[in-house]
Parts: sequence; C-alpha cells; structure tokens
Amino acid sequence: MVLAFAATILLAGRDSHAGWVTIQPKNAGFKVDMPHIPFSSKTIVKEEGYSYPCYKFATVDAGIEYQVTYAEFPIKVSQDQVDQLLENMINGISKVSKSEIVNDDKSNVEGKPARVFLMQNAKDELRIGMVCYDGHRGYICGVDGPRNVVNGGTIRDFGKTFKFVPYK
Repeated sequence: MVLAFAATILLAGRDSHAGWVTIQPKNAGFKVDMPHIPFSSKTIVKEEGYSYPCYKFATVDAGIEYQVTYAEFPIKVSQDQVDQLLENMINGISKVSKSEIVNDDKSNVEGKPARVFLMQNAKDELRIGMVCYDGHRGYICGVDGPRNVVNGGTIRDFGKTFKFVPYK
C-alpha cells in the first residue's frame, strides 16, 4: 500500500515546486527539481572485474536528503537481465545504507524499466525512491530522512520532477 502510493507520487508529472531549482547536469541524461543547488561527486565503482564512473547529485533541506545518482555501466545489459540489474541496484542501496527493504514494485519511468522502493533503517529513517535503466545507465532518484520528516508531499515535490533528457 505505502509503496503503491510512493510509485504514484514518484512517477506522475507536475509543475515545478515554487522556489526549487531545476538542475540538468551536462550529459547526465536527466533533469530534476531540487530545493537547493546540489553538491556533486564522482566515484569509480569496481566490481566483478569492471570499473565504471558513478555520479551523485544531492542536497539537504529540513533534514531530508534529496539525491539522484547515475552509473555509466561498462557493458550493455540485455533486456532479459534488466530486472535483475534493478534488483541488484536496490540490494546495493540497502547494503550501503544499512536499511531493510520494506517493499519494492516493478514500474517504469517514461517507458523505461524501473522499480520503486521503500526502505527503513534501525534509526527509523526512511529511504524512498526509484531505480531505473535507460539502456546504458542506471539511475537512482530518492529521498532519505527521519520517518517523522519524510512524507508524501516531500516525495511528490521531488520525485515527480525527474525526467530523462538526451545525452551523448
């Protein structure tokens, strides 16, 4: 039930939230509204004999972290492996954030395969977001924060603004 609500508010369209800024990092393949100009970082992920860049854009407002992360995968993922890739992404988020996966559902973002998830950690903090794959890159868009601060309006104002844009 909670996840279905999260999926609805994350993936529907809407106008920009008043006072927020639209970011569209060059060649990132997305645009999104955030409450402030985010910090950005790049790390190199090494796993299973591959290494690839991972980019993060995040900002904090009123105790809530808003973030979009994407990875440039070194290999093409076949259509029949996409769901496994998305599941692996969610499991990786859970492991890194030390959060339990409460639920995740298959979905899509602008026709691209996606999964919407809800996680909770031992500090009663929530992580709500989505992972998706555009055929070359994996994207994570979500919010993190204390349960008493993160609410439907928080998710709606942020997640609904995520849009794919062309990149090289």
